[in-house]
Amino acid sequence: MRFTPLKRRPQKRVSYLQEISYLLGDLMRFLPARDAQNHSSKWSSAFSETNYLTTKSVRSRLIQNPLFKKKPRHAAVSTRFPRKLSLAVSLSMVAAALAVPPAWATTESIYCTTGLFTVTTTTADGITTVEVTGNTSCAGEAVIPNTVTSIGYQAFQGATSLASITIPATVTSIGDFAFYNATALTSVTFEAGSNLETIGNHAFRATTSLASIIIPASVNDIGANSFNGSSISSFDIPSGVVRIRAYAFANTPNLTSVTIPNTVIHLDQAAFQNSGLTSVTIPKSVTVIGVAAFQEASDLVSVSFEEDSELTQFNDQAFFKAHSLVSIDIPNGVARLGNHVFHQAYALQSVTFPSSISYIGAAVFSENTSMTSFSFPDDSPITDIKNHTFIGATALESIVIHSGVTSIGSHFASGATSLASVTFKGNAPSVGTDAFSNVATGALANVGSSATGYGSAGDTWNGLTIALTHSVTFDANGGAER
Repeated sequence: MRFTPLKRRPQKRVSYLQEISYLLGDLMRFLPARDAQNHSSKWSSAFSETNYLTTKSVRSRLIQNPLFKKKPRHAAVSTRFPRKLSLAVSLSMVAAALAVPPAWATTESIYCTTGLFTVTTTTADGITTVEVTGNTSCAGEAVIPNTVTSIGYQAFQGATSLASITIPATVTSIGDFAFYNATALTSVTFEAGSNLETIGNHAFRATTSLASIIIPASVNDIGANSFNGSSISSFDIPSGVVRIRAYAFANTPNLTSVTIPNTVIHLDQAAFQNSGLTSVTIPKSVTVIGVAAFQEASDLVSVSFEEDSELTQFNDQAFFKAHSLVSIDIPNGVARLGNHVFHQAYALQSVTFPSSISYIGAAVFSENTSMTSFSFPDDSPITDIKNHTFIGATALESIVIHSGVTSIGSHFASGATSLASVTFKGNAPSVGTDAFSNVATGALANVGSSATGYGSAGDTWNGLTIALTHSVTFDANGGAER
């Protein structure tokens, strides 16, 4: 019997791409499991580039080049050239991928008096961050190690039995909600030489037992709602802060005094809403008092402004329901008073109203029960007085309106039951519905004898009785009646 020898299977040639894939497979085994996916995606991208370089279309284009047709011996070179190039490209991409350091993280537990908190150390792109990342029933006292650089998001949120905490000088930031609802927290101590720069949004919100805190001078940003609902009684804002953010000190009935540095330029919405402030000095650097900034600060008696104030506007409801505010001297330079700025400021008796104000919103002095008189400056640029300006201002007896006014809104002084005299220094403006309804019986509209649009003396005009006034001016030739 003849035996036919078995044909030896020809050994497959290992391509450059296969060699690279084996190399990458070996390298992948040395990477941490959590980083393998990231590196794999980079190498997949490298392979896609390599495959593109080694496609038949690329080789065929090289072979069909007229230069190679004239010299066929170069055709073989042309087919090998992309492989050599692809190998070089692949290896360079592998090296680039390996050059990106992976992110490493370790955690350790630090004990409080009872319970513990977690510190996580992360290294990425050559930068190491040490952060408090959470807690498990941390109670009593907690001392942050001096290796920590930040207190992270919600790190001690809901730690309702945490009483005191010491924060080292190495910490540069306190994250959002870091101590939110830590209702037993009474003491926060920052070590000398603190490098703290930022306090996040809601960081100390609802810390209802925290009566005092001294913020390091290095802080330059205090987040929105940062002390909303806390029990602090006084607060010195560091000089690096330029903005007091929304609701930062809202709902702080125990807060009776605050120091605002002359670096602050903006008081944001409801910054001191429903606070216990009794007086406040606004530095000259402040340009805007935000919406409802002091709304319902019902114990606020005095507001003063530094000389050369740069303030330009009071936004809507800035002192809405500031029931105890007695007087205010609005700085010259303010151009705008928003809607309801002094609504229900019941005790407000005196207002200095500068001629720089060119816009006055609706219901600015509505339901005031203490002011007895009000005069617009003769040179006021205001032409349009909005609705409800003095509605329900029951103590108001007289108003003087300058000559530049061309329109008065509806219910302007409706319900100002003591209003007996309104002096108009110009021609009759257009008047909205019920502008002077329910004022004092027989209330007068005092108008100049040369003014037009009112009617004759004794006539009724928009619910007021016309009374002509005469003025005498003196010049070199004597007096002249007008």
